[in-house]
Amino acid sequence: MTWISRIGWPAVAFVAVSLQLAPAGAQSANQTSPPPENWATGCTAAGRDQPLDCSIVQRAVDSRSGRLVAMVRVRIPPDSKSPVMLVQVPLGVYLPAKLALGIDGTAAGSLEFQTCDQNGCYAGAPVAANLLDAMLKGQTLSLTVEDQAHKPQTVPITLIGFGKAYASIQ
Repeated sequence: MTWISRIGWPAVAFVAVSLQLAPAGAQSANQTSPPPENWATGCTAAGRDQPLDCSIVQRAVDSRSGRLVAMVRVRIPPDSKSPVMLVQVPLGVYLPAKLALGIDGTAAGSLEFQTCDQNGCYAGAPVAANLLDAMLKGQTLSLTVEDQAHKPQTVPITLIGFGKAYASIQ
């Protein structure tokens, strides 16, 4: 069995985790509010006088095992102010096939895998303006990978609350 086909859509739960990554001394360091819908937000800084590096995160988790099925992070680095996306999926993917992105059933591009470690495989790139616009307007981001048998496996990621969360880190 493949890692995604075992869980299916009903078993995927979306988990928003409050990152609580505000710099020391920030007002919100010990106060958290629920994330907008399903997207968690957080910011870090190297020091009190350094610019914030903010991101939003969505995690899809197998509701039976609690294992991560996919994680999408969109961050705005303080140096470029341009969004970048990082996607994490479990080990066992066919890396040359890339990670295909779709929004509401329409192809939206692909990401090359950059590396893998014991926690999974990672793909990422700057977020093009047309992709960001589609994510802000869409309902579902589809992440499709090929398993080692070259069979496509798709994980849906809700975009509900993405716009509100993204606006909060700009």
